[in-house]
Amino acid sequence: VDMSDEKERNIFDQDTIDVAHFQPKTTICDKEYQWSVLEAEHSTIDLKELVKEDGEYKVAYLWTQIDMPQDRVGALGIGSDDGVKVWLNGDLVHANWVLREVVEDNDRIPVCFKKGKNQLVLKIQSTGGPWGFCCRLLND
Repeated sequence: VDMSDEKERNIFDQDTIDVAHFQPKTTICDKEYQWSVLEAEHSTIDLKELVKEDGEYKVAYLWTQIDMPQDRVGALGIGSDDGVKVWLNGDLVHANWVLREVVEDNDRIPVCFKKGKNQLVLKIQSTGGPWGFCCRLLND
């Protein structure tokens, strides 16, 4: 895959959901989607097993809410296959347009969680082949 492919880069750069406000359903390119619950047995999530969509290039948005007992400065360790964007409480905190396999903590992103509920959204873009991610809060 040519990482300079303009069409794929445009897909990565465009964000088709409201990352600041969770809605149970969202519309992308005139098609309505409903969020699904994901429970993982392993640290790496294989999105190809979960998303049964045709097509070589795919995008998945993942949303979670993290309730913190106090303010916390730390780092997220993220591995992705392929490109990844990360929003914390509606703010873009990381973007990496890359072609790679999932490796735990490939990207280490400094973050500031606030006391209470925090919204974390990931966008994982596949450029073909395997497709997945892992994400965890690292202890500094």
